[in-house]
Amino acid sequence: MKSAPAIAFDYRPCRYLGIGVVLMVGFAVLAIASSGLTSAWKGMLAAVALLYAGVSLRVWMNSSITRIAHGESGWRLIDQHGHEDPAELQGFLRRGVLLVLEFSNADGRRRRFLLAPGNSDAELRRRLLLVLMAQAPKQAAGVPLPNVET
Repeated sequence: MKSAPAIAFDYRPCRYLGIGVVLMVGFAVLAIASSGLTSAWKGMLAAVALLYAGVSLRVWMNSSITRIAHGESGWRLIDQHGHEDPAELQGFLRRGVLLVLEFSNADGRRRRFLLAPGNSDAELRRRLLLVLMAQAPKQAAGVPLPNVET
């Protein structure tokens, strides 16, 4: 019997995605400002958009997970203090150079990780795809991930 392929890599949030979110929020605020709403509504909607984006970006950029590993014992999410949390791969999605991994841990919390050119190299994504396809051939076609909060 063949042993499970092993892989481990450092993870950090992709700055390009953060820049994209900031740009989209800027466009949203411009759209709100140019709408026919009253000034009070414009101010409230713009504040809500900015607040939501700020909180979301803060949570996303301050990810406690710094390393993701897979071996014979399964997937492990490792935080900045070295604590290993066993996790189960729920799915993955590949779109061009982007790769999204979704994990759930023992208490049912789901987490998604984006691997893009800004936070991983092409060789890592290629090797990771080989591991993923060997582990879950049904998901190799890019089955969409369920819609969950991250």
